[in-house]
Amino acid sequence: MVKPVPEGRYLELSNGQRIHYHDQGSGSVLIFLHGSGFGANGWSSYKYNLKAFVKAGYRCILIDTPGFGYSDPSESGYSLNTIAESIYEFVVLSKISEATFIGNSHGGAVAMQFALNYPDRVRYMILLAPAGLENSDVYARMEGIRRTVRLAFRKQDISKSDLRSVLQLQLSDPELLNEETLNERYEMIKVQSIGNIRELKIQNLSDRLTELKCPILLFWGRSDKYCPQSGLNTMIKACDNIQNVLLEDCGHWIMIEQSDLFNQISIDFIANH
Repeated sequence: MVKPVPEGRYLELSNGQRIHYHDQGSGSVLIFLHGSGFGANGWSSYKYNLKAFVKAGYRCILIDTPGFGYSDPSESGYSLNTIAESIYEFVVLSKISEATFIGNSHGGAVAMQFALNYPDRVRYMILLAPAGLENSDVYARMEGIRRTVRLAFRKQDISKSDLRSVLQLQLSDPELLNEETLNERYEMIKVQSIGNIRELKIQNLSDRLTELKCPILLFWGRSDKYCPQSGLNTMIKACDNIQNVLLEDCGHWIMIEQSDLFNQISIDFIANH
């Protein structure tokens, strides 16, 4: 059977849960955490960034978070703490003493929760429109979230046309969604349980942002239809050691829509700290 996206490696945690990941390059460790959504996985989220970071001299680990990609579902739920605990055990078992965490959307919220719980393990954070900065009612008003929730809780299976309509909302220009990514995500839906989206619990971390002490690079797109730009303002006010990049003509998938710019700014940020 042909896999929807390339298959990497697996690491088994103490509870028997297997975490799937891609591991390329050598040097300081970068851990990439993808967002949520139908068919979400590390490869589809960061395939346009991996080569540049490896070439710049970094070891890049693309993790499929529990319940997504080829990773096993979580039997303990999908709170930020639960996922951060799984990532922590992955880091310990992989003998990684410190890493830079790169996270988009839900992956950004997981990165922040990880940094709050295990600050000594985090060197820098690069966040792309992270979730976890507002109460749920604020996100519920965003077009992309509304559309995703409607599809997640309806009885019918998700068609490729349904998926296209959701994924196009991730971009400022819907025509930028290519067939390769659409097909990857559609085939991955068949591998994953829809429960991973229904059961996600993303707490509002805004009251704890002042505890984040590592250097942070924050990206946001003005055309984001999933996470409101107010999150950027919240982080700027709360975090002392932060740089921000607000991009015109860019939506929620910054690492895809503005991949070259994201790659270069991020590589420079890491190199200059």
